[in-house]
Amino acid sequence: MLYRLYSSSRISGPMTARILARIPPERLAAVGARRALRLFRTAAKSVPAYRDFLEAHGIRPEDIRTIGDFESRLPATDKGGYVNRYTLAARCLHGRFPADGLVEESSGSFCGRPTNWVRSAREEKPYVSLMKTILGYLYPVEKGEELIILNGFALGAWAGGLAFSRRAGPWGLIKNIGPDAGKIIRTMLDLGTGGTYLVSGYPPFLRRLAEAGLKTPGFDWKEYRVHLYSGGEGFAEGWREYMAAQLREGARIFSTYGAIDLEAGIAMETPVTIAIRRLLDSDPATRRELLGTERSPCFFGTYSPMNFHISEAVGPAGAKELVVTVLNSGAATPKIKYNIGDEGGVIPFRRMADVLKRREQDILKMASSPGGSVVVPFPFLYVLGRSDGTVSIEGSNIRVSDVHEAIFSDPELASKVGTFKLAVETEPDASLRLYVYVEAREGVAIEEAWKARCSEVVVSRILASNECFRRSCLENPETTAPRVIFLLFRAGVFTKEETLLKHNYMKR
Repeated sequence: MLYRLYSSSRISGPMTARILARIPPERLAAVGARRALRLFRTAAKSVPAYRDFLEAHGIRPEDIRTIGDFESRLPATDKGGYVNRYTLAARCLHGRFPADGLVEESSGSFCGRPTNWVRSAREEKPYVSLMKTILGYLYPVEKGEELIILNGFALGAWAGGLAFSRRAGPWGLIKNIGPDAGKIIRTMLDLGTGGTYLVSGYPPFLRRLAEAGLKTPGFDWKEYRVHLYSGGEGFAEGWREYMAAQLREGARIFSTYGAIDLEAGIAMETPVTIAIRRLLDSDPATRRELLGTERSPCFFGTYSPMNFHISEAVGPAGAKELVVTVLNSGAATPKIKYNIGDEGGVIPFRRMADVLKRREQDILKMASSPGGSVVVPFPFLYVLGRSDGTVSIEGSNIRVSDVHEAIFSDPELASKVGTFKLAVETEPDASLRLYVYVEAREGVAIEEAWKARCSEVVVSRILASNECFRRSCLENPETTAPRVIFLLFRAGVFTKEETLLKHNYMKR
């Protein structure tokens, strides 16, 4: 019943929040636990690939009786050991593609080529209602107010933009434009200032859009009611503040966390999660207690335990990784304990409330929410980055293995490079840019010819390996082209034991 309530299209977002706020968080979690066990039994019985996967790991489905068994005894699936091991059909219910639905494509950042994913028409229906509930809660509009949605996510075969279009479209008048700032601004000029605009896109594109508007004659952001919906990658709070300053007062700016492997909208920011994230950024002690690290999260949000069962696992590098079960009984390819390789964790609502209370913070009053003082007692989810060092920018994943292979393809470069790190950093103008920090080996001098050669090899490989990112760089080279920074041994960022950048990846 609770799941149907949350996914109902007949109840408004704020009203749903008020109902859920009265339900103990433990009951919400119990609903998700029961659904996770049911989906596991269905997959174990009806999905050929998953049956074989369990048998290969010595797991008998009848031995998984409780959610404790589910958490402690079931091995996690992932892209390398499950998705790439079995055919797409074998990963579907009954070993067959659904009669209707769609095929989506990832960017190919994992293995150098795109991966196809299939979804049934049945599994899409709950997400349309769920998106309407979430957007209605985060971006409330007055009765009779005209809502215009401008979709700036990448379109075509990539999944994110199409998923947003399918699910947000029923909530308002939508135009699918893609990451084209000029077209979005021309559309707004044509449609006028009478409605409320919700503009979606990756954070770097949204910044370029804001600045393009400032340079367009006859266009003034302050004359339009505009809210922003971002996804595909994280950003610093400074980016949010910069974007809010460009728009009319009252603009709502929220981000979502998801992945094509699983779902586009697993977790969402809310006014309360934004307030908590700002506290974490400014309070290292609270950050250490809640996250177990000095690092600030690149995403901090909340998720519905009735739609996603999320736990933590220790990855090969010793970092905590998120393991997600998608609680959708209509899924063509069930995702049971899927580890996408994101470093992060979950924090139960009561634990968060208790920690904040000791710091004289009332979680129910930390930020004004769209439903007034209503705060839904959902668990919190944080992401520190990809556990394998992959970083995300422009909706694309940039792999450390691409940089590694680029450097080692040139023996002279490999003989001089000790380690490297990847980072997405906020520039002084609030743009986000990919940085590759290269550390020279001990005793090696950094020569200009070597720097030029290394930059050419690394940047060429990054652009060649990712079509989506390559397109962004070709369209906006001044703001998106990767920068390679060279440092002497143990200098700069390589003097720090722990940093917001990714870890060392090259052996000495």
